[in-house]
Amino acid sequence: GTNIPYVYFNKDYGIGNKAAFVIDKTAFNANTVQLQSGQFNGLQVSEYPLLILNGFEYMETWNNHSIPMSADVDKAKLTEDDISALIKYVGSGGSILIMESIAVNTCDSGYGYPYCKIDQWNPEPIGRLLDSAGLAVGHPDTVVLNGNGPRSEVIWGANIRPRSIHTKGVWLIEKYTPFEDKYGQYPDVEKPIPSYKIHDNGTVTWEYLERNADPGIFKPKLEVASWKKENKSEVEDWQTSQTKDTVGDNITVYAFIEDYGQAELETQKKAILNHPDFLKSDGTPAYKECDNSTYH
Repeated sequence: GTNIPYVYFNKDYGIGNKAAFVIDKTAFNANTVQLQSGQFNGLQVSEYPLLILNGFEYMETWNNHSIPMSADVDKAKLTEDDISALIKYVGSGGSILIMESIAVNTCDSGYGYPYCKIDQWNPEPIGRLLDSAGLAVGHPDTVVLNGNGPRSEVIWGANIRPRSIHTKGVWLIEKYTPFEDKYGQYPDVEKPIPSYKIHDNGTVTWEYLERNADPGIFKPKLEVASWKKENKSEVEDWQTSQTKDTVGDNITVYAFIEDYGQAELETQKKAILNHPDFLKSDGTPAYKECDNSTYH
C-alpha cells in the first residue's frame, strides 16, 4: 500500500515529467494499492505487509542550495488520526517505509537560508509516527530536535545521546523539563510542576498547552536528568559531567552510565536513583528503573 501516486524525473529547480508509482508485480510478487488519508484505519498486515508513504507533498520549486523535491511541511498528507492508525498497524506487525527528504538543517548550515523554516524541525504529524518507534536519523535530521537525543556539546569525548548507536550499553534517566512560572504569569505555580499529566484513561495533557502558554518559552525540552556539583573533585570517575570551571556552581553531572560489565553497575544506579535531587518530598525515589523486559 502506498500514498505516493507518482515518481518524477529530475528537472532543474522544479518537478519534471512523472510516471505512475507501481511496484513491479513480476519481480516482487506484490500488488500496488493506492491509499489516501483516512484509509489506514484497520489495515490487515496479511493484506498490506508493507506501506510505502510520504508524510508531505513535495516542494514544487527550489533553488540550487535546496534538496530537490524535499517535503513541503506545510502540506501534510497524513492526519493525526492516520498516524494513530499507522502506529496500531506497526504494533500488529506491519512495516512502513518512509520516502521523504525533510531539509531541516538548511537554517543551521546557511544553505537555502531565504527558504528555510524553523517549523521544519521534527515536523508533525509524521514526527509522532517515527518517535513512537524510537527512531532518530542523522545529524540533525531526526525526530528529536537536537540530534539523536539530548546531549551537551561541551562534553568532549562523551556521548550521552540516548538514541545514538553505542558500542556499550547505556543506563540513564531521561525527562522533560518542568513547567515553571518564569515571569510571574501563573500565581498558582509557586514552584516547578510536572510539564505533563498522564490521566487514568491513558491520555496525556501538556501543561503549557492547557494554559495556552507561549511554546517558545514554556514548551518542555527532553533532556538527560542532571544535578550540580560545587567542586570537580566530588565527581566520581564513573560519572559523566560537564565542567565550565574547576570550582563553583558550574559542574553538571548527568544521570547517565555506560554499561561495560562493571561489577559496580547496580551500586552506580542506586547512587543516581537515590540522589537528593531525585527524591520526592517523602524521601522516596522519584524515578524507578523499568522492570518490563518487553518494553524498549
